Amino acid sequence: MRPISIDNQAPQELSWDAHPHDQPYAEYLANGGWYKTLALDFDARGDNGRQKVESEVQLVKRLLRAVALGFIDCASGPTGGRHLVATFDGDGVSAAYMRLFCQRLKDLLDLSTLDIACMTNPETGCIRPPYSAHRLGGRSEPSTSLEVTPHTLARGNDPMRLRALLDAMDITRGPRLSTGPALHVAVSYGAEGVCYTIR
Repeated sequence: MRPISIDNQAPQELSWDAHPHDQPYAEYLANGGWYKTLALDFDARGDNGRQKVESEVQLVKRLLRAVALGFIDCASGPTGGRHLVATFDGDGVSAAYMRLFCQRLKDLLDLSTLDIACMTNPETGCIRPPYSAHRLGGRSEPSTSLEVTPHTLARGNDPMRLRALLDAMDITRGPRLSTGPALHVAVSYGAEGVCYTIR
């Protein structure tokens, strides 16, 4: 883990039992070039930052649900940021594939508040986990209950669900995905092709 300072720096690495857990810290997301966790970090900055985060988070949540990818939604802390966190079973997702997915998600949906740095740096990429303290006060608060949150993360997702979502974005790359009232997304998952209308 990496303790987080008041100026949002995390230069020092500590063992799990060497850091007080009531102080801000972040956990690594990848191991050996494979991501077991998808952590989408939305930052509220500038004018209407909170509103932009809310709009973009809702859009991404609709896409994740379209391929039945289990996740939790956390209010990062007092600044209006949000984390969408999902885990994967088996070996997880390769760093190269995760980079491709996150870059395409950000670009195709024009997600100005999404910071993908932690998902494109498998060596040191990390994020504050649910219920961890924030450097400016408060803590990361999941929108789900204390009972549901660990169950969702412990269960893990089939990595192929992420592939299905990436395929959907590839299929729709001609006309840019709209942030309007409906998204028409073609999804291939397993042996079946499914057409979703996400409203």
